[in-house]
Amino acid sequence: MQIKAHWKEHRPRMYRELERQGQLDQAVYLAQERTRDAFAELVSNQGVPAFQADEATRELWAFLPSEDDVPDLGFDPTTLPAPPDLESD
Repeated sequence: MQIKAHWKEHRPRMYRELERQGQLDQAVYLAQERTRDAFAELVSNQGVPAFQADEATRELWAFLPSEDDVPDLGFDPTTLPAPPDLESD
């Protein structure tokens, strides 16, 4: 519910459009799953502390920037891209 509330506040146009298309719940679910998978990869496979993994992953798909700051995300929230390579250099 946090993702949905965040989107409603910070990305209201995207939120309304997804809701209008009947795809809001699907998009929120995908954002949650992508974030969870990336978090797990960092913590389990790369040994990153949980608080750092949370910081590194939460804004990729779940807690998106405001529409004022980033009008075009560059991806469709109903078909989220695969996680980026999160390995540290």
